Amino acid sequence: MRVLNGRTVVSGIAIGNICTLFSEEEKSVSHYKISDNNIESELTRFDKGLESARQELHQYISESGKNFDQTASKIFESHLMILSDKKLSAMVKKTIKDKKINAEHAIYDTFDDFIEKYEHKNLHFQEIVHDFKDVRDTLLEQFETKFKNVSCPIPEREPVIIAAKRLSPYMMSDLSHDNILAFVTEEGGFTTHASVLAASLDIPFIFNVPVVENSECNDFAIVDAIDEKFILHPDQKTIDKYEKKRVEFQKNLVEYKKISTQPAKTSDDIRLDLKVTVNLPNEIDLLEGHNFDGIGLLRTEFLFMDKNQPPSLEEQFQVYKHAARAASNKPVTIRLLDIGADKTPQYLNLPYQKNPDLGIKGARAVDHFQEVFETQVLALLKAAKFGDIRILFPMVADISDILTFKQLVENAENKSENAEFGNLSIGAMIETPSAAMLIDEILEIVDFINIGSNDLLQYTLAASRETPGVYKRYHSIHPALIKLIKRIVKKAKQHNKEASLCGEIANYAEGYPLFLDMGIESFSVPVSKHSIIKHKIAEINTNDLDGIKEKFIRARNKEEINNLLQKY
Repeated sequence: MRVLNGRTVVSGIAIGNICTLFSEEEKSVSHYKISDNNIESELTRFDKGLESARQELHQYISESGKNFDQTASKIFESHLMILSDKKLSAMVKKTIKDKKINAEHAIYDTFDDFIEKYEHKNLHFQEIVHDFKDVRDTLLEQFETKFKNVSCPIPEREPVIIAAKRLSPYMMSDLSHDNILAFVTEEGGFTTHASVLAASLDIPFIFNVPVVENSECNDFAIVDAIDEKFILHPDQKTIDKYEKKRVEFQKNLVEYKKISTQPAKTSDDIRLDLKVTVNLPNEIDLLEGHNFDGIGLLRTEFLFMDKNQPPSLEEQFQVYKHAARAASNKPVTIRLLDIGADKTPQYLNLPYQKNPDLGIKGARAVDHFQEVFETQVLALLKAAKFGDIRILFPMVADISDILTFKQLVENAENKSENAEFGNLSIGAMIETPSAAMLIDEILEIVDFINIGSNDLLQYTLAASRETPGVYKRYHSIHPALIKLIKRIVKKAKQHNKEASLCGEIANYAEGYPLFLDMGIESFSVPVSKHSIIKHKIAEINTNDLDGIKEKFIRARNKEEINNLLQKY
């Protein structure tokens, strides 16, 4: 059995055989020179292919209403607009004439220029990249049959999980939806066209899963688009567990949708703060329709990764402003760049570190990259005019770290005295045992705290969650972690400061009786888990919680913790 992690677009559980759509990897474009005498005939050949592609798109538009809502037809209409752009076709023709190459390669080169232009911009432009790739392949299909959008015959006969490198709206239109259990892809996003169409069909969908190198056609698998897992070759015990989980999810699905518009309350009417965690900017657009209490954690690493240089002040400002407006004056907690072993931008040129997880992180990184952090703080100060922006300091180990970050904010304010800034609340991420032990002193100089359960567990147990051979022995709800969190929450109440729980354990709906018994009143969870956890909270009566935390603290191993979670 192998478990791969991903990101959920549409929640749900699916169990069945895989149908793989990986042929895109094998595509190559014919490339050959043409003589001066053949240029005109090649231009005519391009015109015919262009017209054929337009006709095919008209057909997709007319047929899309059978399986989808009007969203699909709008997608295909936008692609038709790209194909009808005279500037684009003129560029292809110019490439044919100037380079004296065949139409297929001229198409590929021209579209590649557009794709490269947008690929290195911020993630708001990623959908444009997908559009260009889809339109390019539709056009190339008119010349080379190997570019034909993959149409899998298996869903016509039996239910399957579709695994693909990337799903295009054309591939989804060509598939038989009645027998599709779930979609799993390597590439994708929360607002890609494929994701939008999957949502309209209510088909579970996770992306960012390395399916190409790990799965084959007819492999048996489980898609857990609730806890964002893709389980290959599950054993019988796991299958039985997920059969029950699937039935439970289907039973509660109507309730999940209904409760998404309501505040988070227990059955005895105790109001809690249930915020959302945002990892990518396009997740912000998924908040519509959810009654959420703010953005509890907006991770900013996505702005800095996969680039040749740090993002500009303006680029960051636009993302932070978008989040502030989407939250409609609810608090938006934005964490400063959190450099780590798995998330260090190449252009920062860090020196070699034997153990990056114990090296240049948090405030220590400020000493190396002062300008990068100051630019980020400036963008946050500007965005604070548009909402309740709260700045979160990552990987705090002691008071000096907070003072370093505070000095950073002061420097940014002093550098642009004439700029119109908003006010920033200041918070610390409590994710080291030292911060937990110094919590009284920390709470005296910050406005709020977030409890980062992932790293707090890792550093407390000296066990990496990225190493299966080590981490499999420990549960995310470990007695040592529970004791630390209990201490942190108690101190926060004494100082009358908010303590919000985020990270992996906040995603466990089964853990909420324990969390409420510990006195936690604020949480931050992914959008995909928001309604599920709100539903669990609504089932809890806080008068029935006496003694749960003591039982968890006394648990001796992972099996005992799992048994307690199932009991409550």
